[in-house]
Amino acid sequence: MDKEILNYLDKVGQYLQGAGEKGFETYVHGVFVQSLIYSIVGAILLSVAIALIVIGWKFINKEIYVTVPEREEFSFFGENKKKIIPEREVRDEDAEETYQCIAFVMGFVSIISAAFGICLLIANITGVFAPDYVAIKEIVENIGGKQ
Repeated sequence: MDKEILNYLDKVGQYLQGAGEKGFETYVHGVFVQSLIYSIVGAILLSVAIALIVIGWKFINKEIYVTVPEREEFSFFGENKKKIIPEREVRDEDAEETYQCIAFVMGFVSIISAAFGICLLIANITGVFAPDYVAIKEIVENIGGKQ
């Protein structure tokens, strides 16, 4: 009777060991996928930051001209001198100032985006190349009670 119980417990132990190995493999795969997703998000944020810097630089250097149509010069009441001012192009400094404000906001957003992107990449790149290490590290931290 004792041998039957021991054989049964041995089979149960082997089954639980196999289930534990499968669970660990699944956990490692989950760590890999999570790290991969966060790394991709970090790379996208870095790409957005670079694009915003390029667009903002083009906005800062942009000169805007407005075509002023041909018109008559202002003449006081009773003056018969009517001078015609020809059509010309004039720089629109208000629009240039607006574009510069937009460029500075883009620069600020790009700095924040780059900072978050770099942080995400640095924090999760290990999980992409060594998910076993990250999984074991998380398990040990949870066992030790550290959060």
